[in-house]
Amino acid sequence: MYRSSSRFAAIWLLLMLPIACNQEKRCGLESIITLDGQPLDNGYIQFLPIPPTQGQTHGGEIVEGRFVVPASNGMLPGTYRVEITKLGKSGQKMADPLGSGKTFDVHENIIPARYNSESELTVEVRLGVANRAEFALTSK
Repeated sequence: MYRSSSRFAAIWLLLMLPIACNQEKRCGLESIITLDGQPLDNGYIQFLPIPPTQGQTHGGEIVEGRFVVPASNGMLPGTYRVEITKLGKSGQKMADPLGSGKTFDVHENIIPARYNSESELTVEVRLGVANRAEFALTSK
């Protein structure tokens, strides 16, 4: 009898697990990113959960000043640290490490560290609302 009730409990748990996972409430987020008043033509944005926020890091490519996380694979509600980067030419050249004699432009992050590695930017993602965040960056 003990064996059959523990087997029943194990089967019930396995059947309920997918339901619990599918009931996670995910949220979409639309971001508008400008640099010195103009849409950031391209770059990269990351949203890192700040404890106790659960979930994973989200992010991707910024295109014409916008980045959208669709609700279908969205973020869990909570607070996220935001990091924004964009590579641009540094003005320096580097010799081809394979010795071809060619030189290449050196690229670096042109967004100030206060918006990425030292970022204090945050966004609050909430259930039941149209989550929208605007980030007005300055290069100086």
